[in-house]
Amino acid sequence: MKFLKFLASVVLSLNVCSLSVLANEDSYTYTVRVFANGNIVSVQKKSQGESLDPLDASSIPQYEEDNIVYNPIAIVESGKDRMSDALYLSGTPVMEDQDYVVVYQKLVDPVTYTIRFLTTDGTQLLEPQTFTGNRNEEAIHSAPYIDGYQAQARNYRFTLKNDGAVYNMYYESTTPAPIPGTTTTITDTTTETETVTTPGTTTTPATTPATTPGTTPAPGDTTTPGETTTPGETTTPEGEDQTTPQEPEDLVDIDEDNTPLAGPEDSEDSVKPSFMNQYGWYIGLGAGALLLIGLGAYFLKKKKEA
Repeated sequence: MKFLKFLASVVLSLNVCSLSVLANEDSYTYTVRVFANGNIVSVQKKSQGESLDPLDASSIPQYEEDNIVYNPIAIVESGKDRMSDALYLSGTPVMEDQDYVVVYQKLVDPVTYTIRFLTTDGTQLLEPQTFTGNRNEEAIHSAPYIDGYQAQARNYRFTLKNDGAVYNMYYESTTPAPIPGTTTTITDTTTETETVTTPGTTTTPATTPATTPGTTPAPGDTTTPGETTTPGETTTPEGEDQTTPQEPEDLVDIDEDNTPLAGPEDSEDSVKPSFMNQYGWYIGLGAGALLLIGLGAYFLKKKKEA
């Protein structure tokens, strides 16, 4: 009996140890470090699968050596040869400990450029930021987090060409717009309850009663002639779509004075018809006429030979 008790205590202890080990594995955090000119400029502690924070090379200070200014142009993973395959991109999930280094280049033909942070309808969300880089050099910027909005891309890359160039980062609202005709009740424990109604569709009273006696709708029910509405169902007004911003892309190349990545579709009037759309009917008619002429000549020749 004593041996069984001893064995049970050993098994219980082993189980407790294994659970603690598993807990430690689940709570393990990875370290992401960024080095610039030999110094650590950023340290991030991330659980497995968490995303890298927004971080631009342009936010790293320049440094001067022998009267030559060196400008930070990119952040790449340490030990990787190809810069394009190892860029630091915000939003990338962290799966291991990582070290990154800032790449510098001599500032020989400096140009300034400005980044604006806008909604797709042109509303400014943050103050514009101005940076310096080399002409014909690539610049990569992470889209900063803005509460209530989602960037159309997590990172933007562009080539600096003109001094004073302006580049736009576009955002979409993540807050759904209220549906006209709905009623929202706001409760405050210190004040009276306030009811806010979103304006809906205005209905003009008919000149002739729309209902026959005995068929008056119950209070709260609205009936439109020709339509049946089931109580408890919510309908979206015709022509109004409730959309959710798409998942942003990891890296997008943009040009100066760029437009939103996903703007309204072109209207039918703005779409130019193709050559076949314009002249396809005439081409078909001509081909049919040639076919008839050919068949007529063929049968005429056969008739003469007979």
